[in-house]
Amino acid sequence: MGYNGPAYTWTNKRKGNEVIFERLDRCLANVEWCHHFPNTNVYHIPLIYGDHAPILVLLNPNFRKPKRSFKFENWWLLEEDFNTVAKNSWNDCNGSFVSKTKFLSKISPPGAKRRNLFRIKSLMVLSMLIVVSGKVVLSLLIFFVIALNELSDQLNEALQNHNINGIKLSVSGAVIHSLLYADDLIITGTATVEEANQIKSIIDKFCRKSGQTPNWDKSGILFSKHIPSHIKNYISQIFPVPILDSNVRHLGHPLFVTNRNKSIIYKFIIDKFRAKLTTLKANKLSHAGRLTLIKSVFSSLPVYYMATILLSKNLLNKITAIIRKFWWTGVREGQDKNPLCLKSWKEICRPLDEGGLEIRDIQAVNKSLILNSAWRLITNPHEQMAQILKDLWTETKEWDSNKLNSLFEEEAVHKIMQVPIMQNDAEDKLFWKHTRNGQCNTKSAYKEFYKRENQTIQQLWKARNDLKFQGIMKEPSQGNTEEEGTSKRRMESIPNGNRCYTDAAWENGVTGIGIFFHFPQDHNAMFIKAISDKAQSPLQAELLALQLALEISKFLNLADVIYLMDNATIVDAVKRNNFLQEPGHWSPRPFWLQITSSTPADLKQVRWIPREMNKMADKLSKETKCLTRGNLVHMCQNISHIAYPHRDCYASLLKDHFTSLNCNIKYVLCF
Repeated sequence: MGYNGPAYTWTNKRKGNEVIFERLDRCLANVEWCHHFPNTNVYHIPLIYGDHAPILVLLNPNFRKPKRSFKFENWWLLEEDFNTVAKNSWNDCNGSFVSKTKFLSKISPPGAKRRNLFRIKSLMVLSMLIVVSGKVVLSLLIFFVIALNELSDQLNEALQNHNINGIKLSVSGAVIHSLLYADDLIITGTATVEEANQIKSIIDKFCRKSGQTPNWDKSGILFSKHIPSHIKNYISQIFPVPILDSNVRHLGHPLFVTNRNKSIIYKFIIDKFRAKLTTLKANKLSHAGRLTLIKSVFSSLPVYYMATILLSKNLLNKITAIIRKFWWTGVREGQDKNPLCLKSWKEICRPLDEGGLEIRDIQAVNKSLILNSAWRLITNPHEQMAQILKDLWTETKEWDSNKLNSLFEEEAVHKIMQVPIMQNDAEDKLFWKHTRNGQCNTKSAYKEFYKRENQTIQQLWKARNDLKFQGIMKEPSQGNTEEEGTSKRRMESIPNGNRCYTDAAWENGVTGIGIFFHFPQDHNAMFIKAISDKAQSPLQAELLALQLALEISKFLNLADVIYLMDNATIVDAVKRNNFLQEPGHWSPRPFWLQITSSTPADLKQVRWIPREMNKMADKLSKETKCLTRGNLVHMCQNISHIAYPHRDCYASLLKDHFTSLNCNIKYVLCF
């Protein structure tokens, strides 16, 4: 039969590696017994004195039905007699009258649009309201917030009148006189009797206006190291609070942390890990259970602390050792030797798709959380914390070449100088390049830190060989088959008229651009090859090709041109028509600003086509790599231009008068 209570009924009562637990004592019953006594329960009494656990068998245990909270089922409304049953149930006197009354007080009164009898409304505690002449006029919580704002205004006024000084984090930084969080308050100032009296008078004035009294028993005061003892005594008489030490905590986190005492202050995190991941728990859990417990402890205990400060490597290594020992510990408690590790810990921490168990690297987690906090400060520069911590900003809209040369090598400086800067009035915006929307989050930051710490040449070469020899790598023609099959469903109808096909080939910072103009009404065509070093990615190169085509159309006064390209990201961004906020990807945002400021109307004619329909532009872009960095080569094979020389040739016009913002045209053929 089954049992309730401890799993083991016998032990040899030894310690260390020789302890043994077994289930020797059992309760057996046949079918006839179970038929006569169906409610029989077997209980294992805990081991206290002997080596065997007593077994208690109850034939008719007193089973108490657990309390069940009332929940409304929506299908009740489908019954025809629902209203009658509900009315009779509430009129019935059986049951607790008080519990029914409390439940009824939460039910909102019936309204014209209410279909559910049991729709609950949010309640406001009457003790938190201010009533004047029988009418509720204000919530006490709102009143308390107004009083706190008044306290902050009084401190600001005292700071402006030089009655209090506050503190500064830097010489040119802002002055901090108070920090408020919910109903907690931290006031800072210079340790003088005059300033202490001024702060005490402001607090007393706040208490008289708000009706609140500080809890002096839970308050404290902290002095810096070099304050004389007699000054401390005078100020302590003004504020009847105990003197705090540097290890004081607020909301479970140390208020004052230095690099010297960081390991000592955060030692309690190690103690929490040891309390959660004990050897006794490892004995009772399989490796799957241990993995679940490790991830649960990982996600709850250290996140709050690691999001605010970069912990020392020594502390993080100790936490990692506790987790590793909990994972590898055998079934013996108190073993003297270290457990046998059958696989390296880095291999276990790998993601699931790489053959690991996805136990997070605690150092990478700490760095990613700190990076996420720094990202919030940079992207929200108007917040108080960002205003306090940020350095002096310069907005010259130019790269500081002297500073770049002092920090980086010549090749890196050259690439940085190629990054386009938005010269107009648009506000600079920071983008995280490891996400498509440009927003930094803890998950992407963790992946990047983990990748940097574990990526080696051997791993890259092994991954390449696995794909190569398993036949997973596809030829270029095979890789586009699926895309071509699905792209036909997305293709829109293209109106008749002049067409411009664009494409780009990007490699090692050099962009080859191919543009093919087709004028079916005049039976003319124009082939253009251009080169650029402004693009830092293939997506930027595709947008540069479109920008060059728009510039050429504007220069030659070409009307009703349909621009066709095989890049869906750029075309989708054109459809959204919000290039600064939703550019499709963060990288081409500066080029979008250039395009919208020069040729915004022509963007409405941009269409997407499959790659097999853009072969001519693709061929031109790849041929551009073979061109030397010489002068523009223009050729005219148009019969009408040859027969009538007075007619303007597109190739000649582009050679003599056209200049692009970001590209250099190397070849033009008018056909």
